[in-house]
Amino acid sequence: MQSQSSVNTSVLEFMNNVQAMFVDGTWLHGSDPLAIIDPSSEEVLTHVGQASESDANAAVEAARVVLTRAEWANLPPSERARLLFRLADLLERDAGIIAELETLNSGIPISLTRYMALPLSASLLRYYAGWVTKMCGEVIPAAPGAAMGSPTLTYTRREP
Repeated sequence: MQSQSSVNTSVLEFMNNVQAMFVDGTWLHGSDPLAIIDPSSEEVLTHVGQASESDANAAVEAARVVLTRAEWANLPPSERARLLFRLADLLERDAGIIAELETLNSGIPISLTRYMALPLSASLLRYYAGWVTKMCGEVIPAAPGAAMGSPTLTYTRREP
């Protein structure tokens, strides 16, 4: 594990507590630990377990099942959007740590991760969160009381 004083304490704490893969409510440890190497110094930062083919297949199957469960399948579009907006907020909240981790992992200059990649990622999450309530392929309420005191509806269609 790298312990350079130039690495933020929060980043070192995160790397020391890297979690395994979470699949279908279970922590999987993976196989064949993979060394994560700082490309600028070629020092090993930490080790993570790699997903095997069966781990990846289990994750895909679990995701397919979850999408059909009522908790997700019946989740209103506005709630799905709220989750994506929240993810963007969390990304911005921890942007300093995430930027440093990405710089250590990929060698991209910190200025690019901090001032370009992360703001763009948060912006894209918000952009797609906005679409969640607009691409339903059905009649959805757009704004309550917008048209002379009565609800306004928006009709959407899925077509290229």
